Amino acid sequence: MDAGHGVSGAHALLRQLARGLSAYRLYPGDLTQPAFQGAVERIRDAAGTALGAGPAEALVRAGRFHVDDHEVIDEAADRLAEACFSRRVEYVRIDRPPTVDELDAFYEVLGRDPEDVTEAGGVAALLDARGVGSITALAGAPETDAVDGDHDESDPEAALPVLALLPGDTASSVYDRLRGAQETLDEVVSARSSFYRRAAGLVAGLDEQQQAAFGSLVLDRMQTDAFAERYAGHLADPEIAELLARAARFRGVEPVEVAVEFVRISARQQTLVAVVRDFVSGDTLDGAPDGSRIAHAAADLRDAFPSDAADGRRLALLALADYLRCDVSSEQLERVVGAVTRQLRAAVGDGDGEVVRELLDTLDAARPDVDSECQDLLAAPRHHALTPHVLRKTMRARRAGSEGPAEVLRPFGTAAIDALVAALASDERSDRRVIATLAALARDRPRILGRHIDHERWHVVRDLAKVLVSIGGPATAAPLVALAGHDHPTVRHEALHGLTKLPPADSAAALARAVPVMRTRAEQRDGLDALAACDAPQTPALLRDLASSRGSHALPWLMRRRARRLARRSERP
Repeated sequence: MDAGHGVSGAHALLRQLARGLSAYRLYPGDLTQPAFQGAVERIRDAAGTALGAGPAEALVRAGRFHVDDHEVIDEAADRLAEACFSRRVEYVRIDRPPTVDELDAFYEVLGRDPEDVTEAGGVAALLDARGVGSITALAGAPETDAVDGDHDESDPEAALPVLALLPGDTASSVYDRLRGAQETLDEVVSARSSFYRRAAGLVAGLDEQQQAAFGSLVLDRMQTDAFAERYAGHLADPEIAELLARAARFRGVEPVEVAVEFVRISARQQTLVAVVRDFVSGDTLDGAPDGSRIAHAAADLRDAFPSDAADGRRLALLALADYLRCDVSSEQLERVVGAVTRQLRAAVGDGDGEVVRELLDTLDAARPDVDSECQDLLAAPRHHALTPHVLRKTMRARRAGSEGPAEVLRPFGTAAIDALVAALASDERSDRRVIATLAALARDRPRILGRHIDHERWHVVRDLAKVLVSIGGPATAAPLVALAGHDHPTVRHEALHGLTKLPPADSAAALARAVPVMRTRAEQRDGLDALAACDAPQTPALLRDLASSRGSHALPWLMRRRARRLARRSERP
C-alpha cells in the first residue's frame, strides 16, 4: 500500500468494518435491518478507496491494529481489533470489497466465544469453511521470503528453545530465563504469539505464590523491559485479568486499582477493568486480602445467591442494572444491548415469560439515568427482539411449564401488537394463533388496535375485525362501526357480525350508527334486520330515526320504508 494514502484508507476501512460489527451485534443474522445495510454501503465505499493501491493489511498487537508500522489509534477500530485479538488473530488482510454474506460470516465468527473458535480450528478455518475470500484473518503474519529462508516454514517454532521448569525455580529465575530467550532468538520468532503462549505455559507450572510474584514483576517492568511489555501484550483479556488479580494479591492491593493502572500504561481498553472485576468476584475470592472491599462485597453476593440457575440469573441482572447506569460510551452500550436482544429472543422462543419480564424491567429501570441517545438504545430490544422467526417459534411452543404466547409477549406492550400485526400482513390466510394472541393482549384496551384499523392490506383489517369480535364489549363498538363502511366486502361482513355479538343495548346503538355507512342495500337491509332483532328498549326509537328522511346520512327510500315497518313490528307487544 501507498504509505500516505494507503494507511489512511486502510484506517478508514478498519473503522467501517468495526462499525459494521457493532450494527451486526445489535441484531445478529438480520441482514435486512437498516443499520447493518448502511454499514455495508459504508464498508464498500471505504474499500473502494483503500484497495485502490492493493490489499489492505493490518497486524493485531495487544488489541490494537498496526498498519505499515503505524499504530491505528481509533476507538471504533480498537473494538474490531480486540475482537480479533481475543480469538488469536494477529493479521488481517482485505483483498476486495466483502459481500454481505462474507460480512455475515466474518461477524458471526467474531461473535462466537473465543474458546469455541479455538476448538473449531481458529478464525481462518471457520472463514474458509464459509467460503469467505475477501477477508483473511490469520493467527500470525505471513512470513517474508527472507524469514522463510532462515526458518522451517513447516515448523514455525523450530527455533524456540526447549523451556521447562527447573528444580528450585522462582518467579525471578523464570522471568530472567524467558527474557534471555527473547533477547537471544531471532526477532521474527520472538515476536510471535506462539513464543509467549509457551512462556505463559511455563509460568503456569509455578505454584500460586510464584505465579503472583511473576505477574508483579511483569507489571513493574512493563515500561522499561521489552519482554514484559510483549508478554502482557500477547495475553487475551481473561488471561491478563488473572495475571492482574494475582499480582494485586501478591502486593496486597485492590485488583481493580491494578487494572486501572495497567490500562493507563498499556494499549488496553477501559473494559478490561470490568473483566478484572468479574474475575475477582468469581474464582479468586478465597485468597483475596482481608482488606479488599471488593472481595468482601463479592463474597457477600456469593453467599447471598446460591449457585443455581435462577439465582445466577438474578445476580447477572443485578450486574446488568449496575452496568447500564455506568458512564459508558454508546458503542459499549450497543454491545450490551445486542446481547440483551439475543437473550430476549431466546426467552420469547422458549416461552420463558419470567426472563422476558426481568430483562425488560432492567432496561426500563435504567432509562431515566442515561442520556437521550442511550435511552433510544435501551428501547431498541423491545422493538427488535420480536422477529418473524421468534414469533413463529413462540406460537408453536408447547413445552411443559411454558407460558402462553400472550403472557410471554405482554411485557413488550405496543411493540408486541406491532409485531403481530406485521405477522398478519405477511400472509392473506388468517392465522388463528396470532388472532387469539392479539385478542388476549388487547382485551383490556382494544383501542390499542386503533392505529392499525386503516392498514393498507385488507386482509390485515379483516383479521383485526376478527380480533375485535373475539374481544367483544362496548369498547369495540366504535371501531366495528368504522369498519362497517370499509372498501372490502369481507371486512364489512366481519364488522356486521361483530356488531351483532355485542350486548343488546350496545349492539342496537352501534348498528344504528353503522347502517348509514354501509356500502350496499343488501348490507343495509341486513343491518336493519339485525337492529330489529336487538332486545333493547331503545330499538323502536332507533329504527324510527333511521326511517326519517332528515339528516345528512338519510337512507334510500326503500331502506327508510323497511326501517319504518320494522319499527312498527318492534313496538307491538
